[in-house]
Amino acid sequence: MRRTLLTGALLGLVALIAPSAATAGPLVYKSAKRVVAAHSAEGVLAACPFGTQVTGGGGSINVSALTLSSLTEIQPASVGGPGQPPRDGFAAGAYNESEIDRTVRVKAICLRRGQSQLVDVVEQGAIAADQTEGGIDALCGPGLRVVGGGAGMEGPSSGITGLLASGPLADGPPGGWTMSARRPIDGFERTIRAAAACLPAGLRTLRYRKRETAVAAGATASLRVRCRRAFQVSGGGVVGQFQMLASLPYDGRDKGKAPDDGWRVRVRNRTLSPRELEVTAICLK
Repeated sequence: MRRTLLTGALLGLVALIAPSAATAGPLVYKSAKRVVAAHSAEGVLAACPFGTQVTGGGGSINVSALTLSSLTEIQPASVGGPGQPPRDGFAAGAYNESEIDRTVRVKAICLRRGQSQLVDVVEQGAIAADQTEGGIDALCGPGLRVVGGGAGMEGPSSGITGLLASGPLADGPPGGWTMSARRPIDGFERTIRAAAACLPAGLRTLRYRKRETAVAAGATASLRVRCRRAFQVSGGGVVGQFQMLASLPYDGRDKGKAPDDGWRVRVRNRTLSPRELEVTAICLK
């Protein structure tokens, strides 16, 4: 099912965006941020420049990992509103469980339209009222390769709400995007969504760079995956079952100022056993 819905926290919240550094490659990066009051949920939307299309992006909330705060969505969105194609912006939303105001940040990754033939695949499912967790995949079709994506969950948030995974399925055809999430225990079904941005194979050079690490029970982990020189990061994410605090592109402090050098994540393992964290950066030139 192809559909784009912006959560209630994001409706009408197109934030002022700081100018992006110029880049010589095909990708442009935009950023925005918004304050999240204590014990509340907020979202923020970064718009792609005219003449570009969103491949993906990411978000973060700057809270202590000891709280139950978590990202609730990091997904392509439409600046034009619900019902429009998810091609011109990227949204991040989070629940702040801490006692003080925090900041949710979003970074949109935008491909110059003259250099792209992006195909958007958006799949929607649900976590039933009698379940606490669920997931869904959005798969690229034959002849397509995933270049980015995102995930989200609709509905009111609470301290146990959040994304558990949002990342590329890139090891082979058909490729796409996978997500999972945890819903509040409130007796109501929750809509979940996975979005994949796909390009025809051979149109651009793509490399999928991956790192894995074990995260001990109750521990917090950060991990970065860097793209090789001459490549720019077009998307990335997390596969596993974690409390997600950050998943977004980063600037490796090279000569440029754009966050195009790789992908970074910060997660916490809230289970009672070790879990394997897998982070993938999608690198394009």
